[in-house]
Amino acid sequence: MLLPRGLLVRGGNLRAGEQEALSHARRWVAEHGSLAGVGTKTVHEGYPLGRWLAGRRSQQGRGVLSADRAAVLSQIDPWWCPPWHLLWQRSFERVQQQLRDVGGDDMSPLFPGLDRSARSWLVEQRRRYHGLEAGQQALLAELGLQAGSSLVATVNATRLIYPHPRPAHSAPLIGWCSGAR
Repeated sequence: MLLPRGLLVRGGNLRAGEQEALSHARRWVAEHGSLAGVGTKTVHEGYPLGRWLAGRRSQQGRGVLSADRAAVLSQIDPWWCPPWHLLWQRSFERVQQQLRDVGGDDMSPLFPGLDRSARSWLVEQRRRYHGLEAGQQALLAELGLQAGSSLVATVNATRLIYPHPRPAHSAPLIGWCSGAR
């Protein structure tokens, strides 16, 4: 028996429309690296991927998305619907992409290649590190930002504020900036 396209089959099977959406999600991730950048108005190859994904994120947030569907999306992108604000995830991925663009993932020598917004965001994450969720801390660790390495964090904060070698008279300012933020 043929079912109309998009009809949900009883028993938890994915409908054809859902398969099409997942196919677009997979291709998006292959092209862009993650689903974080998908906004509600995002259209991928004519498919309203953003609207579809916003619906799944809403269902997940309300606790009504089936575990099977959430697992499929997590296989495509583990952070498709992070427990923190999506803006944080988008900012993280923008900084991560900038680090890739400037030539690697060792962040300390690459700060001069990051734009001011990315550097400011990293300083803020360092300041708020212990208040972040474990998943956020793990993602920041992928960039080289970790707790317990105060010397490295201080050196990194210095490079964030002064991406070029700092003048000797700037040390008190750096201490104030890193402590105040």
